[in-house]
Amino acid sequence: MRSFINTMKYGDGKTKALMLSIAGLIVGALVLVVLAILLPMMNLFAVALVMIVIAIVLSQQYTFSDIRPYEELDEVTLANMLPEDVLTHYDEERLKMVFIRFRVRADHKPILIDRSEKHRINQVPAYIWVLKGQVHILLFEKTPREIVLPEMGFRVVRYRRNAPVNIKGEYVQMKKPSLLKKVFEDYLPQVHERGSGSVKRGFKNLYIIGDDIEITAKSAKNVFDMIDSNFEIDDKFTRSGEYGEEFIEMYKAYTLFRDQITDAVVYKNTVTRILDEMALSNMLDSALKHNLDQMMEVHFISEDYYKYCLEKRIALKKEQMKQMKKG
Repeated sequence: MRSFINTMKYGDGKTKALMLSIAGLIVGALVLVVLAILLPMMNLFAVALVMIVIAIVLSQQYTFSDIRPYEELDEVTLANMLPEDVLTHYDEERLKMVFIRFRVRADHKPILIDRSEKHRINQVPAYIWVLKGQVHILLFEKTPREIVLPEMGFRVVRYRRNAPVNIKGEYVQMKKPSLLKKVFEDYLPQVHERGSGSVKRGFKNLYIIGDDIEITAKSAKNVFDMIDSNFEIDDKFTRSGEYGEEFIEMYKAYTLFRDQITDAVVYKNTVTRILDEMALSNMLDSALKHNLDQMMEVHFISEDYYKYCLEKRIALKKEQMKQMKKG
């Protein structure tokens, strides 16, 4: 019940919808069972069974963890916050032994896990690799720990924008010099501040992999390189219904570029491809300009790209007119 309440309070829109769907199916199935007994109507049992099966299938699509805001970390999680010197005892010799013990693959990649309620992780450096359909994550805590999860659960990477920063306890283990600090310090989150004077607050953008494992943006780049994952954003833009598919695709591309997961060349190619598809589509001219205006308003594209798309549409129309005259 506590997980349900916290998920409905702090989870994203898709998580809430999934949770409500499962709850509705279970309640509906129970009602049908009661009606089947009272009436009696055996076919209602069959319908109830189908609803239960659907609920089970939906529940396997996402693992509902006990979602809570950063300000409400429980005592166990707080106790797991790594002390400043926890990484110093991982010298070269010990790292070799850890690698042998956990059979770390040569193609492993470093990530910084910001938080996971389910796996009791709080700001821990880790190595990640994939083997035979399983994702292995080796955590460098006081004692090294490995978690192994199905690769299918990593096919979608979700986004958490503006997660609050705990200034006092933000990656304290990365403050003291150590071998692991040299490896992982480039993966620390970029903190941006809001407010003025003494009321400033820090925020960071995080990416969610697996069930509830939140990692830093630069860590997400390694995950995308290793696992063929789709990127999804669930926020006011994607939920409002005011923006088309092209805008949302551009939004995702812009987010990955801004968080330095993709470079300028990749972003430019993505923008050009989307604008080409819009210009060549059956979209009305008014709708095309409206979509371009929306993209310009949030700085996804420049004025040059705006003109590029419209000019491509005009050139297409001219070519179509020529073909019609020839016909």
